[in-house]
Amino acid sequence: MEGTYEKITKIGIGILLLSFIVLIGYLKINDYITQNDQEKTLTSKKVKQEDLKTNEPVIIDGNWINYFNGLNGSAVIYDPSANQYQIYNQELAHTRQSPCSTFKIISSLIGLENGIIDP
Repeated sequence: MEGTYEKITKIGIGILLLSFIVLIGYLKINDYITQNDQEKTLTSKKVKQEDLKTNEPVIIDGNWINYFNGLNGSAVIYDPSANQYQIYNQELAHTRQSPCSTFKIISSLIGLENGIIDP
């Protein structure tokens, strides 16, 4: 007979695997939708026609220093319909970092949103 710890471990591993499957599916669907939204991008006022020809995203410096209240951080926001990035603290944003536990937040939110995990 399995102990409680073993059951919880198996359930946790199952939830984790299911979260990865959902995430991969979400990314594939999002990629498909983004490719089909190119017509919307062409009519966007935020993107210059020459940027669309090279398919390079537009990068805008975001001045969000007031939101960080002296903290050393960075933020990157991407608008796929405009093919545009807004980046605060670009030097830090381009520094490679391990996602650590922040990935668990994304997986959990996807699981909650899709009804896979009950709160």
